[in-house]
Amino acid sequence: MSISNEDMIEVIEALFETNWIIRGENRHIYHVIKRNEREISKHLLENYGLKLIIRSDFIKLEKIPISPKNWMGIEGFNTEMDYVLFCCAMAFTEEKGEEEAFLLNELIETMTLFYPEKDLLDWTNYSHRKSLVRVLNKMVNLRLIEVIEGNTNDFTEKKEDYEVLYKISKYSRYFIRSYPENFDTYQDGESFIVSEESNNLTEFDSRTRIFRQLLMEPVILRTTANEAEFYYLRNQKHFIESYFEKFTPFSFELTKNTAMLTLQERKTAYKTFPSLKSMDECFIQLVDIVRKENFKYNALGEITLTENQWKTLVDNHAEKNMFGWSKKEQELSREQLANKLFNLGKEWGMLVEGEVGEIVILPNFSRNIGRYAIDSDVVTTKESKKGKTDGLTEVIL
Repeated sequence: MSISNEDMIEVIEALFETNWIIRGENRHIYHVIKRNEREISKHLLENYGLKLIIRSDFIKLEKIPISPKNWMGIEGFNTEMDYVLFCCAMAFTEEKGEEEAFLLNELIETMTLFYPEKDLLDWTNYSHRKSLVRVLNKMVNLRLIEVIEGNTNDFTEKKEDYEVLYKISKYSRYFIRSYPENFDTYQDGESFIVSEESNNLTEFDSRTRIFRQLLMEPVILRTTANEAEFYYLRNQKHFIESYFEKFTPFSFELTKNTAMLTLQERKTAYKTFPSLKSMDECFIQLVDIVRKENFKYNALGEITLTENQWKTLVDNHAEKNMFGWSKKEQELSREQLANKLFNLGKEWGMLVEGEVGEIVILPNFSRNIGRYAIDSDVVTTKESKKGKTDGLTEVIL
């Protein structure tokens, strides 16, 4: 018996939006996948080029981006050290058995040996201890390790003489992909990334690469290097629309310079823009300010601003719209506001850094816009492309 469209929608949502489908916590989805294992595995491989891992206790989809982006990373990690320590900690767990217990100091000793620049790691340094705490808390959150006794956060203050007892989870060894190649064959991280991108271009056809990008990235932007993919998108627009409407809750949107999936209303399972955060609302109001300036854009729909032009835009934005912002946003200095808006746009792939302090506005930036009601104390809402934005009377896409 073939899986229903409703079940496939639920399965794709669960696989792409969670790290693990744990049998004891999500029995319904787990058993739907188990009953339709062959069909679902084939669907994911043919349409996204992704492999499904099915075990007796959990199911995991190996979600691999076509190419790395600046906004990709681990939520909550703030520094390069966070990522290095995380890799060292994962190397430590690989040497341990499932459910094996270990002490914090045992991990610290091993990580000190693994750390590539040992002279730069100092556990008496508060920021280094704080980095390790972020890493360990993230590993607990990802179900890679479990705390048996003690409090990880206390290590921030109590230095190296403090102990916490952990154990390795049954999911830990499945978190990082296994590679057939020896990493010693790569000169550096950059050569590894180039190899991965090259493999993705040769191993998968255009449809598979595009479908994976659409579901895993906020937008596909037209560039001089992907004209062939946009040719495919234009020619197969109706097929792509029908696929995503059939198997996901998304609608497919295609313009000259952008391709993306959108939602008619917010779904809690997905991280969407705009969210309910007040800074998101502040950001989409900025689009209205930019539109009225009539800036010139290049052949790819990009607008390049100087640092002063960007600051002037933010100043104008604040003067016009600050009355409706939350107290937190109102108390920001203009410089702080400009930085927060830029970082938010950068996170969602709508803004990038140009040369010598320039700000480049990408074409998907203009797919959002929000305005306050005029002469009205009552503010209504309209659905936006990836959710609803409370507080705005108009959201144009």
